[in-house]
Amino acid sequence: MLPINLKRLASAAAILLLLGATLCSLYYDRADSRNRSVSGNVRSSRVTSPQGVPLPRRAAASEKGGKEDTFRCCGGQKHHQLLLACEDTQTSHIAGVPLALAVAPANSSEEQAIALRCGAERPKTCATNVREAVAAACTGRRSCEVDLESVLEQMNASSSCGGNLDTLHVRWVCSSTVVSSRAPVSGAHAATDAANSEADLYAAATLPPLPLSANGSRIVDANGSRVRFHGVSWGGFHIVNAPGGLNVAPLESLAKMVRRLKFNVVRLTVSVHAILLNPPVEERRVAANPRLFHAKALDVLDATIRALDDEGVMVWLDMHMLDSDWCCNQNDGNGLWFNDNFSEDDYRQALVDLAKRYKTQKNVVGLGLKNEPRQVCSTRANGQQVKLTDWLALEAKYEGKEKEDVTTFVEGNHSEDFAEMVEETSNNDECLWPSWASGEERLRYRDFLNRAGPAVLAESPHWLLGVNGLFYGQYLDEVLQEPLDLPKTNVVFEAHEYKWYTQSSLLNESMPFDKALKAYGDNLNKNWGYLSKGDHAPIFVSEFGMSHTWENEEDSRRWFQLFHEYAVGDVSPAAEIGGLDWAYWQLSGVQAGGTGRREGEDETFGVLNRCWTAPWNSKHYDALKGLGLR
Repeated sequence: MLPINLKRLASAAAILLLLGATLCSLYYDRADSRNRSVSGNVRSSRVTSPQGVPLPRRAAASEKGGKEDTFRCCGGQKHHQLLLACEDTQTSHIAGVPLALAVAPANSSEEQAIALRCGAERPKTCATNVREAVAAACTGRRSCEVDLESVLEQMNASSSCGGNLDTLHVRWVCSSTVVSSRAPVSGAHAATDAANSEADLYAAATLPPLPLSANGSRIVDANGSRVRFHGVSWGGFHIVNAPGGLNVAPLESLAKMVRRLKFNVVRLTVSVHAILLNPPVEERRVAANPRLFHAKALDVLDATIRALDDEGVMVWLDMHMLDSDWCCNQNDGNGLWFNDNFSEDDYRQALVDLAKRYKTQKNVVGLGLKNEPRQVCSTRANGQQVKLTDWLALEAKYEGKEKEDVTTFVEGNHSEDFAEMVEETSNNDECLWPSWASGEERLRYRDFLNRAGPAVLAESPHWLLGVNGLFYGQYLDEVLQEPLDLPKTNVVFEAHEYKWYTQSSLLNESMPFDKALKAYGDNLNKNWGYLSKGDHAPIFVSEFGMSHTWENEEDSRRWFQLFHEYAVGDVSPAAEIGGLDWAYWQLSGVQAGGTGRREGEDETFGVLNRCWTAPWNSKHYDALKGLGLR
């Protein structure tokens, strides 16, 4: 294939790549005076097994005393932001770009993710090499933004791939070696202010005096001072045995990113399956972390917790699922604390195993005992949907009973809200409904917690225990009438809050905001806010979230306005103590996979962009800062 002189193309289209030689300062102010535009010849060739510049699995440490070089990857389509960045230390910079490919579509996003595994890229479709252009614009810089629409448009006009290129994949190397010829930081953005000092950017945070405990509506440290959670859920482990992002970035860089974003706690989601079976982790799930090749699930979890500890970030473990899969709906078979794959004893053992493993890991401060307890209307067994009439017979074996044909299903004695849900659910006579303290014994959530909690505290008596509300984290309205038999100093109640939990009329901006806020607050106070308002127990809103485009959607915009006021405004049940504790759902901007999900697709609620280098949307992140990030 003959080389294409892109200077000729540039004269027609002004420039080949609109590579942002300016720093994207979405969450911190720092700039590099070194601006570059693309020039020179770039070869455009059809490749099936890209040669490029070979990159070792783990680059050698710098001869000048810098830290060990690391590599990162990112891919996206024309509507995405592709921001290359190296900012772990004050001297970090992009040392090179071994690979940059414009690639034609694969059969699925998962197939493309496998073909473009970081460090071992082997595209299955037509691809064009644009490495020279990207390297020329980005090498030596701390960050560099690629205009994907421009790149793909130019490549489709010049390559032999039939105008079908839709994805750009880039691998770059980060180094902390001091480069003497590198231009110093200067200009307006170089001046650091109090909020973004050098210490803030590069120094680890400090953990509060531990252990934590519950004191009325507050979570307090060992000195009795309030510790307010403003955190984020880091998903992925409960689906693929590794947190998201390890396939494209070094673990330490991801932990530093969490800290720089000012989150003080990470809610790490796990599954009973991963904890008990400890399966090996696919190398592609940790592709940018070669030392984790051949690791098992718990090895990866260990490393993640230690990396967060190094950055002074607390960890809240969450037993998110029984099976390793995406959560949650009424047909995933994971709504209770047992299913056709795991008994309650298995579930409790997984909790105890976590307590044993991390009881001396100082930054692990708590454990959510059960995520989003909810109805189970069918389940998956051996990859197939199974009706509950068959599933209940399977579950009976865990009770030591003979296999029986169970045809009676218990709705339980629930609140009016639950009764309405039962009536609205199709085929509700084929659903199992958990209750707080009534109905069939094995479906009593309180009884399960009274068995599981002491087992965990026997191993880790200093941990906080998270008790999530019934029906997807919404209802804790019975917990004072029928209290838990657990130490109050160890119990934190968890609530979840999303737009779809809210009455639709309140999300219509034609309703006066004050009226909507009154109704919204009254409802949440009834369901769980009363626990904080009455100084009974801490409330941790361990999940809430909205899409990147929330400001453009009337119902999402109104919902977040309501939630913001309830979380930190004058109407908040925690107004007197500075606002509610919270953890946003979620960190990743890319789907990990799972039932109903597509690996490699956008995670539209995620804080970070696809490259894990900055927030996806600055206004989205600013909304979280307004809830108390500091």
